[in-house]
Amino acid sequence: MAIAWFVVQYVPYNDRPNTRRLAIDAFTRQIEADGGSWAEAEVLGNYALVKVSASTATINAIKAYGIFPATSYTGLDTLMSDLSNPEYKAIQDQLLLMGYTQAEINASLGSSLTLWRQKTFRQLLEFAATRKFNIRWNGTAIVFDGEQQVCINPDVIDKRVK
Repeated sequence: MAIAWFVVQYVPYNDRPNTRRLAIDAFTRQIEADGGSWAEAEVLGNYALVKVSASTATINAIKAYGIFPATSYTGLDTLMSDLSNPEYKAIQDQLLLMGYTQAEINASLGSSLTLWRQKTFRQLLEFAATRKFNIRWNGTAIVFDGEQQVCINPDVIDKRVK
């Protein structure tokens, strides 16, 4: 069984405009057929951190589908010492897309690849799970202008999926 972490966007249900689901739900049956599971923690920007346990083929299918892999790390306390420049750039771009500022990223993880390589995967996920906003349906769309909320800690997700 392979383990992977992903940053997954919420998408609307086609037949229910005031609801949403995680894009990874498209793989739920395949993951369950593998004897695996997944769990999530909603984070900033209509995204969730998702840990998946499934076959390597299913993990690769999820990546091919276009769901952003958090990194190749699976152990939370693993140093990101072999993080490549493209991985660093992709993760930083994803964090910006989610709504974090460059100043927030730099303050938490550092302003260079060298500094990021001294951090653990846990520190990256904990930063990504710093906050989220309460959502509401305004009659036309789901909007993210509610009160700031605390996210589920990545340790909780890590323990749910083995």
